[in-house]
Amino acid sequence: MGTLVGHVAPGLGFLLIGLWHLFNHIKLHVLHPNSYIAPPWFPTLKPTKYNELILIMIGSMASVAMELFIGPERHQPLDHDGTIPTNHLHNFEHSFISLTFFAYSLLSILLDRAEIPNKTVTQHGMTQLMGAVAFAQQLLLFHLHSADHMGPEGQYHLLLQLVILVSLVTSLMGIGLPKSFLVSFVRSLSILFQGVWLMVMGFMLWTPSLISKGCFMHYEEGHHVVRCSGEESLHRAKSLVNLQFSWFFIAIAIFGVSLYLVLAKVYGQKVEYFSLGFNEEDKDEDLESQKKNQLEIRKSKSFVEMGKLVKVGGDADDADKAVTAVPSADVNPSEDVGGSDKNVKDVEKPKGDESRLKGDDFFDGLSQLVIDDDQVVLAGLEAVAKINVPAPNPDVVGEKSDAIHTDEETEDTVSDTPLLDKRKRAPALKSPFVDFGSADVGSTPMELMSSD
Repeated sequence: MGTLVGHVAPGLGFLLIGLWHLFNHIKLHVLHPNSYIAPPWFPTLKPTKYNELILIMIGSMASVAMELFIGPERHQPLDHDGTIPTNHLHNFEHSFISLTFFAYSLLSILLDRAEIPNKTVTQHGMTQLMGAVAFAQQLLLFHLHSADHMGPEGQYHLLLQLVILVSLVTSLMGIGLPKSFLVSFVRSLSILFQGVWLMVMGFMLWTPSLISKGCFMHYEEGHHVVRCSGEESLHRAKSLVNLQFSWFFIAIAIFGVSLYLVLAKVYGQKVEYFSLGFNEEDKDEDLESQKKNQLEIRKSKSFVEMGKLVKVGGDADDADKAVTAVPSADVNPSEDVGGSDKNVKDVEKPKGDESRLKGDDFFDGLSQLVIDDDQVVLAGLEAVAKINVPAPNPDVVGEKSDAIHTDEETEDTVSDTPLLDKRKRAPALKSPFVDFGSADVGSTPMELMSSD
């Protein structure tokens, strides 16, 4: 990593990952502001959904190969006796950072493919944790770097550690705040800033024409480092590094907000909306419940239409009474079976004088229905009185009367008690209107009613 390529190549990788995350987080939040959940990585369609993680793994392995096998002169990092030489310590440190990011990518794929309980929450939290571990490893090794970072190179690494710290903190915050867009936005910008700053370091430290005035490149311990001729030149070089960092810091912030505004304008027409107090999962249940309610209402309507319309509430004297009767063959259908208007009222009433009972109210109405027994009996007798009975033939009646008196000689009268006799006669009828017990057995119904 102690070369121009060693800084620009990994810096380009961080830059691309940061841009990819920043673009997708903004787009996802603009399209779904109400249901936004920040994913730790973004799947793709072709050739596989793990393209982002696979590219991180490839870049990490390439970095390890460069540090341990391609960069050294003998293409291996160990000394003749199998120990690690002093000039290769920084190569191992850089390779361990790359190995940590490789582990993050590999474990992210395994967590996505594994069958684990509560997979969405667990996978998100553990993946973010592995990302935080990678940034923690990067921060630790850069802070405890074995190389001498006392000159301008040390100032670049010091400011880089601040950006890595932001990535670490936001990754840890993302575990507990998966729905926070600002946490994901800042983390994406910090990854982007890491890439930009690594590339700036590569060009400013290993391009002779860009080195600060009073400083020069010096070959030490197997690689080139920037040294300054005096304290004043060193102070000036560090101040220029701070100014560069401030300029890129402002530029990255402006870029992030500008990109958000552009994407909000492009994808803002496709914002999702939700009804208040209404969830997508409840739509099917509400539709099914509405169908059930409509079916119950139809059943109650058909049941009420087959019965009576009853006025619920009020006094018993003011309640409407209705009697349902079916005309027989001997009844004149054109006449009202219900009797006179004084005793029975028509079922049909003007609107407002009746209430159609539905559902549970129907059974409540039945419990409030008051039926007058005397009026029902009176209405029945009046209906019987209207039956057209042909006049009896005197000759036939005489013959039948003689036969009856012959068979019933042992009995003079009909018992007034409601008990059955030994021949199982019908019980004597009692009524407040007709005295059946005192009437002649041979009397006709018309004679019985006229005798009242």
